[in-house]
Amino acid sequence: MPDMDGPTYFIVTQSPGPKWVEGVVYNEQPEFGVHVAYMEEVFNTGNVVLSGPFMESPGGVMASGGMTILKNVTLDEANSIASEDPTVKSGMLNANVTPWWIPFHD
Repeated sequence: MPDMDGPTYFIVTQSPGPKWVEGVVYNEQPEFGVHVAYMEEVFNTGNVVLSGPFMESPGGVMASGGMTILKNVTLDEANSIASEDPTVKSGMLNANVTPWWIPFHD
């Protein structure tokens, strides 16, 4: 039975921004290390459920973009986390935040 008071998580999807270098895979983008360092900081807050890049195929090449699922934050905090990513600020990545209600969970 669904939990009608289930938590709301926030999904942050990252996609190529205007400064994305076409033809260059995600982990070879000029600011990839900056993005990873920022995501490590966010992860260390304890509010990250899952985070990582999309893949072209299992075990294959990273696709263009990724996703982070946040818990225990407000919509404003999720938007701040997304917009404060230095690679979003620089234009390498775009970020979109979507609330996700979780009626089915452990």
